[in-house]
Amino acid sequence: MTAEVPFGYGGAYFCRFFALPPPMKTLTLDVEYSCDFDLFGLVSSSREHTLAWVLNRVLHLRLVKQPDLVYDLFARGRLVISNYLHASEHLTLRLLRNRSVDRLPAAGQQRRGRAGPGGPAH
Repeated sequence: MTAEVPFGYGGAYFCRFFALPPPMKTLTLDVEYSCDFDLFGLVSSSREHTLAWVLNRVLHLRLVKQPDLVYDLFARGRLVISNYLHASEHLTLRLLRNRSVDRLPAAGQQRRGRAGPGGPAH
């Protein structure tokens, strides 16, 4: 037994006729976030410590190096992001590097393409 389904016709008729499950519905989650901050992006070929030094001098800030932000990406290693902070009574500024300082492997993994602390084995 065959059935002709008109081109562009919805799949519900076809699925009922051949006893297939109906197509999966797509749900969209609409969430509004309340963000009480401004986000600025800087493009620079300078290293983050040099950029922090220049911003401190030009804008009279005190961006101070903070501990790096570390995110474990499990199979892909660790993401280490350089972090500087300026905090005053009315203002908090952060300078974050948009790329990982060092893509370190997760615990128990080795880096690919490196032989270790002694260099390549001969």
